[in-house]
Amino acid sequence: MPWLEEHHPDLVPRYQRMYTKAYGPAADRKAIGARVGRLIDDAGGLRPRRDLPVPRWRRSGAGQPEVPPSEQLTLL
Repeated sequence: MPWLEEHHPDLVPRYQRMYTKAYGPAADRKAIGARVGRLIDDAGGLRPRRDLPVPRWRRSGAGQPEVPPSEQLTLL
């Protein structure tokens, strides 16, 4: 936690209590998962629907080089 100690020393005691193990408390992980799930839903899911506008923070694909289809190779 060197970065946290240097930039936010007031948070160090709380983080040391929360992260005595590799992962934070189950209740915190569940709350974060729910929040991230809502963000994903608001963005159109993991595979955004084409009828939704592209968020301004996501590239629309315009200007991206077109990738040619790949060739299926045989084993023998």
